[in-house]
Parts: sequence; structure tokens; C-alpha cells
Amino acid sequence: MSQDKNMSMFGQKYDLPEDRDGFVDDSSGEVVEKKDLKPIDVIKAVAKQMGQEIDDPNPNCKHCYGRGYIGRDSATKAPVPCSCIHASLSEDERQKNDSLANKMRKLPRKQRRKIERQFKNKMKRDRKRIQNQIDIGELEVDENNSIIEIEE
Repeated sequence: MSQDKNMSMFGQKYDLPEDRDGFVDDSSGEVVEKKDLKPIDVIKAVAKQMGQEIDDPNPNCKHCYGRGYIGRDSATKAPVPCSCIHASLSEDERQKNDSLANKMRKLPRKQRRKIERQFKNKMKRDRKRIQNQIDIGELEVDENNSIIEIEE
């Protein structure tokens, strides 16, 4: 087959579709080309599709210099967002997100490694127990690979 735009197959000629990259604007419903948008607008559009909230870039940011993005990914040419545009957490949200990993950083290395080994061993034991319960018929796995307890 030739690499021309007009291609033929089984005696019929056809044109290759044009590959375009863009977003659908929620307010107007129109398709906006990605190449027409500024990098910060691309980041905001992607965040909006993912349901995340993004602030305006900090004009005094020492990483992005107020642009909102650090640079572009060399393979995909997508802008890499700066940390200054992510919505800041309130004090309550920070306390809610305080996880075991953050608490473990304060422990000495030897204790952290001991806790990690104990956690891995517990996960191995639980995996075997859950698999046995599935084999016996006490638990089921649905189409989302979630474990469901069978009520008798």
C-alpha cells in the first residue's frame, strides 16, 4: 500500500481521517484544539475533566516563575504542572490525610523496617485466608474484583 492521502483498498478509494487532539468545552460544548490553548489552560482542562480543583499559579513561585507549569514532557509534549497550582489543604484535611507513612518517618530506621516486615507478613497471611474463603464459598469476587461476603 502507498503512503498517499488517497488510498485504495478492494477497488475503493478512501481518505485517512485527520488525527486531532482537543477538548470539549463544558460551557459551550465546542471542541477546542489543544494546540490553540496555553499550557496552563490545558492543565486546567485536564484537571476539570478529572474533577480536581486547581488554583491560579503563584506569581512568586521559584519553580515555575508564575507560569503554572515547570516544563513539557519530551515524549508527549504535555505540560508538567507545578505544585503551586494545586489547591491548598485546610488544617482539617491535613489531619485527615496524616497517614501511617508520615508517622513512620519519625521512627528510627530499624523500627520502620520491622513494622514494614510485619505488615508484609500480615498481608501474605490475609491473602491466603481470603483465597481459602473464596475457594470454600464464603466470599465471592464481582466483576470489579471486589470481594463480597455471601450472606446465608
